[in-house]
Amino acid sequence: MFLKQIDVAVDVEDLLDPIPAEKPYTQLKDTVINRVAKSANRMLQAATVKRQRQPVMATTAAGQPRPSRLFYITDKSSGLRFLVDTGAE
Repeated sequence: MFLKQIDVAVDVEDLLDPIPAEKPYTQLKDTVINRVAKSANRMLQAATVKRQRQPVMATTAAGQPRPSRLFYITDKSSGLRFLVDTGAE
């Protein structure tokens, strides 16, 4: 715990020397909040990467020799099949 306090003191050392004459605690609090918010935003941006597209496979309904407006989409990662009706004739 003590080492974390030292790290925080080093991070805000530039704010403590010299100590502001007017509202020193308010200025310190606002500056620390801004720095933490910027750091948190950078961490969030690094953590949110674009997910890759999952492969899907589309086939027409089984046993139909003619073109159809119905087809199945299969999610390869989960194996689930979804029936899609395009409404086209």
